Amino acid sequence: TSTRDSILLTMLRLGLSRMTSTLTPVQRLCQAMPKLSLLPAQQPVLSPGSNLLLTTTNLPTAAIPTRTMSYYKTGGADSLWNSMAGVSQQGKKRGRARNLMKKKDLNRGQKMGFGKAKMSWPGLTTKITSGAGVDTKVNEIVPLDEKTYSSYLEELEEAKKNTKYFRGGKRYTDPLDRGWTGGKPLGRKFGAPEATNKDYSFDNFDSVLLEFKTVFKMTGNLGRVRRNSILMVTGNGQGAVGYTVSPGKYGKNAAGLRNATNKAGLRLVYVDRYEDRTVYHDFFTQFGKTRIYVRQQPPGHGVVA
Repeated sequence: TSTRDSILLTMLRLGLSRMTSTLTPVQRLCQAMPKLSLLPAQQPVLSPGSNLLLTTTNLPTAAIPTRTMSYYKTGGADSLWNSMAGVSQQGKKRGRARNLMKKKDLNRGQKMGFGKAKMSWPGLTTKITSGAGVDTKVNEIVPLDEKTYSSYLEELEEAKKNTKYFRGGKRYTDPLDRGWTGGKPLGRKFGAPEATNKDYSFDNFDSVLLEFKTVFKMTGNLGRVRRNSILMVTGNGQGAVGYTVSPGKYGKNAAGLRNATNKAGLRLVYVDRYEDRTVYHDFFTQFGKTRIYVRQQPPGHGVVA
């Protein structure tokens, strides 16, 4: 009997009992349920010296399912904005980063604790304690004062008005400063020239770009070399005017425009005006196929060019 009990116990431990082959599918499913459970499994064990089956509980480590993602593990606002405006280096070279969404502060002007519930939260909208010394007491959650809430709404609207986001990263330009077409620099104003001698200044002067083009020159060593040709005119509206055709390095437009403005200020001429408003007489000039007619006009006529 002891030998049979030991053999049966060994078969139960190894799971090699032949009696399982005679079990029905339902019985097999019921037998496998403890293995699928998260609770510790139970194994039947024979009591020593008898045929009574006892159940002993194993204490293995239970596998508890956990979430790999959490709200506190997700990225912040920077990662979300990068996903919306992320462009590879090759994409930037091809111009794909021009019209992407720019990063904005969606919470601008908002303060923690202020909301539609209109409740005063200690530590957010008010101080945690009030009073001093023996009279110190902890503030409680009470309805928010209507005057305080209205002042918060006014500050919120003011912050939204002062914070402006420009579409495409371009700032607003006044129509008078956009030039002739708005998309090209021709006709735009570039301010007064900078005097090399600090004792003099170009007061009331303004410069206008008349021509900006790219020209090429073929050389034996470098091949085709590109540069800019800039025609800039400056004047003060009181008879002093100057112009220059200045070269500029290709790709350095800002420096070329500034140098052209300064060179135009070095080539000033004075034009005599009748009654400080118009020319003394009509005249005509021609250079190549370009013809210029200048006529004397009455007061209030303005310039037509």
